[in-house]
Amino acid sequence: MRFLILSVFLLVGSFHFTFAGDYVRQIQKLQDKKLPYKQREIEKEKIIDQALKKKVKDDGLYYYASTVYSYHDKYEQALSCINQAIALNPYTFAYYMQRASVFIDLKRYEDAMTDINTMFKMDPNIPEPYVEKGDYYFYRDSFSSALQWYAKAINVFESNHANSGWISYCYGQYGRLNIALGRADSAVSDFTKLLARFSNPIRPQIFMSRAMAFDKKGDLIGKARDLDSAFALKPDSVYLPYLYALKGDTEKVNTLIDIASKTQKMYPYDLARCYSELGETQKAVDNLEKFIQKDYYGLGWIQIDYSFHKINQTPEFAALIEKYRKKE
Repeated sequence: MRFLILSVFLLVGSFHFTFAGDYVRQIQKLQDKKLPYKQREIEKEKIIDQALKKKVKDDGLYYYASTVYSYHDKYEQALSCINQAIALNPYTFAYYMQRASVFIDLKRYEDAMTDINTMFKMDPNIPEPYVEKGDYYFYRDSFSSALQWYAKAINVFESNHANSGWISYCYGQYGRLNIALGRADSAVSDFTKLLARFSNPIRPQIFMSRAMAFDKKGDLIGKARDLDSAFALKPDSVYLPYLYALKGDTEKVNTLIDIASKTQKMYPYDLARCYSELGETQKAVDNLEKFIQKDYYGLGWIQIDYSFHKINQTPEFAALIEKYRKKE
């Protein structure tokens, strides 16, 4: 699954819902009940399924359903729903953005580019197509091109004075790529700009990312300071294991992974980078293989991702890459 998904509710908040509105409100009530993560997600899908069975011609409903299915890695269902949304309303650019996102998840890159170009034709001044084009190149391991398009997206966002979660995503991707490509100073600057722009709930993640950039620079004081800042903001439990991994607290990491796996969606990637940071190579490689099997990222990114800098020179890591390189 692409990690750009910020929140289903943030993404759909600006869209109109008629019949779908009742179902959206039901889902929002689930958030208020503070149910365990897995139970809440099961209930959310039930509500969506009930709404779709009504077969009401509501493009907003199909768009919303697509974002939910996409979040749960059910990409064919997500594609079916967003196709119906576009059939009902072919004039909303966000629908094409969602479909391009799903196409990228399905590795249907040329179809994704078709939708990206459609968005450019609809309005060349909106930033979202630039974001999608950056992702198009990122997920094809064309990192220099990805950087260029993320930079263009940031420029359009800034010129429009937009305060969007997508600009946070662009700066984040830009920073991650700069760390991986050895441009730690640029990465620190990227995350510093983000901190100046955004408040909770994403600030702990930004401090964590900037701590990694400081680590890449060899600035252990800066790294420790940002980790302390992240902890002080009481981050979401899904990020806590990696924060403690960056501090080298193995016991705490293992305890938190056990807790988080019961309350949040813990991706193999999250587990792999925790174990990598702790130097537990085999556990990291085992989880990384699960991640690769899901086809989330290309092998090129995994090889340069700074999250795995402690294991990417080991024989186990090399064997894993070679195994899946042969399957490409």
